[in-house]
Amino acid sequence: MDIYNLSVADGQFLLERKFDYDRDERKIPDVARATRFHTGWRDAVASLSGERGLYTDLRILTWQNLGYRLGRVFGDVPAEVKATVFNLFSEYYRLQYASVWRDDVAQWVTDKHLVVSAEVCIAFFEQAFTYTRHPERAWFGVHQSVVSLVVGNVYLAAIDAAEGVWLLQTPDSKVKEANELEVLTPPTYKPVKSMPEHTPLVWLRLTDARDIAGVDFVHMHEVWAAYAHASALLLQSPQATVRDDWHTSKGKCRLSDFWSAA
Repeated sequence: MDIYNLSVADGQFLLERKFDYDRDERKIPDVARATRFHTGWRDAVASLSGERGLYTDLRILTWQNLGYRLGRVFGDVPAEVKATVFNLFSEYYRLQYASVWRDDVAQWVTDKHLVVSAEVCIAFFEQAFTYTRHPERAWFGVHQSVVSLVVGNVYLAAIDAAEGVWLLQTPDSKVKEANELEVLTPPTYKPVKSMPEHTPLVWLRLTDARDIAGVDFVHMHEVWAAYAHASALLLQSPQATVRDDWHTSKGKCRLSDFWSAA
């Protein structure tokens, strides 16, 4: 296997057949994880020359010990080759993301001690994914304080550990009466300030995340129809500009790369 001409198929072979581990705990690749990958590779090269000891706990796969494993196999290579290899494994990770994003959300809910279940949060985002127009422009990520789906620099849908739920809507479709949602706290509406005057949009805000479990919120057709329309109109915002490299650096995944509503 030639490290200078490694393919995605080669990466899959190494992960599934060559490298031994009990579970994969890598998160969405970003700049910080690229740094850890390079650190692991550097440590491997140092171990080959006896300058440092071996990594002893390899039962859990991380980006750092993936770099270490590759360094033990291929030895020292130029930095640009390591970067290319990291990008290759990142691409393969993103192809697999359709099967792991739910686990990331569930772990986030547990870590944040949310008062709403992981199943409810996952169902909320599944609805958002399904109703998002132009999924090739939307990016999803699980971060320290928030799980969010965005276009450019604007939320489509988000659950914030401190601030509750955000869902993009058209203002003419607002649920005006709190009892229509039967929520614990009244819904509020926050304008999306970056929209042109002739295309106003708002966020439906629920400050208590438990409210998305109320009265089968994920099956409220009017709410999601308004969301779908708003997700298309959002592209008129100057804040919805293409920022693919920035989203990738922050560890987000393009929605169309891992989700299909079919």
